[in-house]
Amino acid sequence: MSYVSSCSCYLFCKHSSSVASFALFNNKHLISQLSEWLEASKQLDFEERDYASRLDLISKVRGLHKAEKYIQNIPKSFQGEVIYRTLLANCVMAVNVKKAEEVFNKMKDQKFPITSFACNQMLLLYKRVDKKKIVDVLEWMEKENVKPSLFTYKILIDTKGQSNDITGMEEVVKEMKATGIEPDISTQAIMARHYVNGGLKEKAEAVLKEMEGGNLKEHRRACRACRDLLPLYAELGQADEVRRVWKFCESSPRLEEFMAAIEAWGSLGKAKGC
Repeated sequence: MSYVSSCSCYLFCKHSSSVASFALFNNKHLISQLSEWLEASKQLDFEERDYASRLDLISKVRGLHKAEKYIQNIPKSFQGEVIYRTLLANCVMAVNVKKAEEVFNKMKDQKFPITSFACNQMLLLYKRVDKKKIVDVLEWMEKENVKPSLFTYKILIDTKGQSNDITGMEEVVKEMKATGIEPDISTQAIMARHYVNGGLKEKAEAVLKEMEGGNLKEHRRACRACRDLLPLYAELGQADEVRRVWKFCESSPRLEEFMAAIEAWGSLGKAKGC
């Protein structure tokens, strides 16, 4: 790395306490080089989250094997839950079941304070490869008093929907609300999509109206509802609703709304409509 690049890197990071700030850049290889220089030059006092950020980069750029070797170079005092949950997330992303299970079991053996984040990673993994094992994770969470998060319920709702178990999906939603957690826009979108796929038009429409929140203009700003509403109304074959929602966006559409509109009109066979 050149001296100019090194100085630029230092000036950028001087006011940041975390390597995660480099997420502003798109080139993971460059980010990896910069973070490596930061650590080697000791321009920053690395903390556990900084090591975790570097571990995440190594996993994505150089693979899980190199990431595991890097952990050996992290001071023992920083080899905690954050480090191993970062490795776990990358194992899950790579759909490496054996390695993910090894890391999760090591976290338990080391008596790390396991949060819903790590459990959610295992739920995501088993949702993809072996849904029967989901119950094992849930039972362990209950035994260890690990409270489900919104994302936990989102995974379970989607899993039930994918299995065409609409009754089960609704039971999960009911349980979630009983714990004081309300579905967000993306969770409602998952529910609506499964209602659509199950031919439950009225239930899908009811959820879509909840997503609009009575004031689509305000809800659009706060929750980016239009992005999800456009393709869902299209799946219901409701061109008028697609047109109505698009009117809120067309004067200053966000990129994701523009893409959602193209998808919606395309599925309706009216691509010129947007």
